[in-house]
Amino acid sequence: MFSLTEILGSATPEISLLDIGAMIEGEPRYTPIHQNGYASLTLVEPNEESIKIINKVFGDESRILKVFLGDGKKAKLYVTYYPGCTSNFKPDPAIINKFF
Repeated sequence: MFSLTEILGSATPEISLLDIGAMIEGEPRYTPIHQNGYASLTLVEPNEESIKIINKVFGDESRILKVFLGDGKKAKLYVTYYPGCTSNFKPDPAIINKFF
């Protein structure tokens, strides 16, 4: 098995990965490409507890934006029992209840 760098050499592309709502549960899908140096990470996550976990997993190897995304207008934040579903979109009980 060959690595991407062995195959492409100096033509290996720089991958910039953006994860919006970067709360980590288990191993992120992009961990292998990041750990092997193929991708830089920008993670958007406002939840302080999630940021602590991100820092444990990635350390200083990623850029973390501690912000909510929106259109700049005042909005209601729906905080759900399952933190990964917290949003400014009203949750649909038929979907959100599947996370219990």
